[in-house]
Amino acid sequence: MNTPPNTPSNTPPNTPPNPPENLSPQTVSPPSEDTNIPLIRAENLSRHFPSVHAVKQFSLSVQQGEIVALLGANGAGKTTTMRMLAGVLEPSSGHVFFKNYNLLKNRIQCQKQLGYVPEGAPQWPLMTPLQRFSFRAQIMNIQPHSPQWDSIIHTTHIKHVLNKPIGTLSKGYQRRVALADAFIHNPQVLILDEPTDGLDPRQKLETHNFLAKSAADKAIIISTHILEDAAAICSRVVIFHQGQILQDLPMNKLPPVPSIKEGGATLERLHHLFFTTTSENQTTTSEHQPTPEHQITTPGN
Repeated sequence: MNTPPNTPSNTPPNTPPNPPENLSPQTVSPPSEDTNIPLIRAENLSRHFPSVHAVKQFSLSVQQGEIVALLGANGAGKTTTMRMLAGVLEPSSGHVFFKNYNLLKNRIQCQKQLGYVPEGAPQWPLMTPLQRFSFRAQIMNIQPHSPQWDSIIHTTHIKHVLNKPIGTLSKGYQRRVALADAFIHNPQVLILDEPTDGLDPRQKLETHNFLAKSAADKAIIISTHILEDAAAICSRVVIFHQGQILQDLPMNKLPPVPSIKEGGATLERLHHLFFTTTSENQTTTSEHQPTPEHQITTPGN
């Protein structure tokens, strides 16, 4: 989905821009409704920049009901991957499919089924949440103030700030508005880049609960460097390091920690798996040289 600029150009304050005229659904034969088809699938995605091979042969399938964590240190290539999955960055090679639709060939059809929160959850600061949701309803051609709309506003606890400029809200409320905007049209696929970044413990718990309750009929991919987030809500973890997948495991199949009786709890197992896997694959010649900011966050940090 397109990311809003900091301020709307040539537009009166608090007025959403007119939606582009070419956003009517494309005429495409509907795909067969096979419940075994992943809601989103990436095949051999790669992305090259002038001095960096940021993502290397990334392949992933996510079924309905799954919450998948793309777990990696800062600089691992998570955001580049999420942007390619959402269709806002072209891959150098590879493809993304929403069910049977190829994203590159049926972009609008695919993105109508997508809810996307990009890195930092950028907002139009002069718009109110209500104006933002109304704009979303326009471009998605959905009925405003529907039961889905009211349910998302209630679940994210933002009803009392609906008419306040987004730029005046706290970071936590801005994150809630971004999440609500991603869910407001009831998409099948959610791509959430660092959805709990900067939230306090209560806000994180509320976000975890919201995502867990929403997952039954959706495929959700979150990127994070916070082990606690992955362990709390995800059914599967993909360990991502220096632009490539090192591990892809269900949470209930994490290997035990040898030094802990009975193998340890989920978070302990995830902590052990992440550090042993990335340490074994650390190279000194990679474009992603480790620096002080390339850290992974655990509850004790």
